[in-house]
Amino acid sequence: MREFPEGAWIEHVSLDVLYKRDNGICQLCLKPCSRRQASRDHRIPIARGGEHSYANVQLAHKLCNSHKGDKLEEEMVIPVPPKLGRKGRTTLS
Repeated sequence: MREFPEGAWIEHVSLDVLYKRDNGICQLCLKPCSRRQASRDHRIPIARGGEHSYANVQLAHKLCNSHKGDKLEEEMVIPVPPKLGRKGRTTLS
């Protein structure tokens, strides 16, 4: 379980609700995202004072989210969108 800074605003954010809200589209690379590849991305990272709420969380591929890390969107270079390779493994093309 992730640890949040003391006093941080924490709201339960369901990945299923997020997936439906964002129409299954990664908000970082703007490509379709399978439910299996989906993760929660904090627009303003928790490490930089962002809150854990629907207002600050968006759908992202696990790979895109990992690449973003604790950067703001404008600070990152968008990676090549992930593809599912053989045996369902995420690969870069």
